[in-house]
Amino acid sequence: MDREKAYFYFSIFVGGALIVCLFLIMTVSSKLTYMEGRMQELISMQHDMRSIVSDQNSTVQNALTEFYEQQSWLGRMEMDVKPIDSQNIEAIFEWQVKELQSDSEVIFNYTIGENEDYTAIPAEEFQQGLYQVVIPFELDMKPYWSVAVLDGDNMGEVEIDEYNPKEDFRYYVSVQNSDGSIKNGDIEIAYLEEYGPQQYGNIDTNIDLVDGEVHVVLYHHMGKDMDNLVEEAYLLKYENNNLVDEVQFKLQDEDEGYRFYVLNNMEPYEDMRLVARVVYSDGQTFENEIYK
Repeated sequence: MDREKAYFYFSIFVGGALIVCLFLIMTVSSKLTYMEGRMQELISMQHDMRSIVSDQNSTVQNALTEFYEQQSWLGRMEMDVKPIDSQNIEAIFEWQVKELQSDSEVIFNYTIGENEDYTAIPAEEFQQGLYQVVIPFELDMKPYWSVAVLDGDNMGEVEIDEYNPKEDFRYYVSVQNSDGSIKNGDIEIAYLEEYGPQQYGNIDTNIDLVDGEVHVVLYHHMGKDMDNLVEEAYLLKYENNNLVDEVQFKLQDEDEGYRFYVLNNMEPYEDMRLVARVVYSDGQTFENEIYK
């Protein structure tokens, strides 16, 4: 009897163990299936990443190849601007073509603003392998002028010349060979409106109204390597639109790259309007209203 009970309990134990083992096997199998799926996902992601990196490397390599090819046949573009008068300039472009067939033609292509149609003009070879084009432009060159008014302890509005280059000048060089092949350089961009302040610098004018008197300071700043300074400065005093007086500023201080002019202790008057006039070393004259 005891042996039968023992066999019975042993059978129950073995059956339970088998059930537990079967559950564990199913659990492990499920986890293995999940892990296998995750591994497949990771392998797929790794493959995608390798493909993306390979494409990027190919793009970078192609860009570098293009760059090195251009550097091998086209030198750096140099640009200079020559003033003709206060309304006109000449832009001079020079560059080197390092690889050129005997029957090739070198072309300078340019456009202005939003115009997408490029104008093509033949370049002039002024030395062997060195080319040049000269393009005239109409450009209102002037100094960059700011005005501040201080009325007692209250700072008035500061008026600053609008200087937002709106039209870009885009250009590139191409070489046309007799076999019909064409090489194009990269498109470069210049803003010719920047030349005005570069040529005539910045003028800051401060008007101080204090204790019943008018004090005016005119400060002209240029770069250290530029010598086109304000030689004379005048204050034109208007009553409405009638010129009533013209007074020369006194040169208070100067150093390399700047000059500092003042006019002190002037009496204000009704309907006062003040205009500053400056005369530069190159003979150009500019006026700007500084108070009304």
